[in-house]
Amino acid sequence: MTTGDIGVTTQYEGVASELIVDGKLIQQNLQQNNLSKEWLITQLQKQGIKSIEEVSFASLDTSGNLYVDKYHDNLQYVEDITDEEK
Repeated sequence: MTTGDIGVTTQYEGVASELIVDGKLIQQNLQQNNLSKEWLITQLQKQGIKSIEEVSFASLDTSGNLYVDKYHDNLQYVEDITDEEK
């Protein structure tokens, strides 16, 4: 069954392309998207990231949106969601 079968439309067009995994650049995926390392570094700098090694994961979706997850997010409040009793 697809979303079209039930009359629902989505914007999904494919799988995102991984650009950085565990602080390492995936050069092949940059090339497949006709992007350069310089472009990616510029995009990271716009988000205050100085080095690829600061990034846990980065991907580019099929609409050209860059998602970046840093190792250290500087969260103001962290919630412990484990099931262990305190």
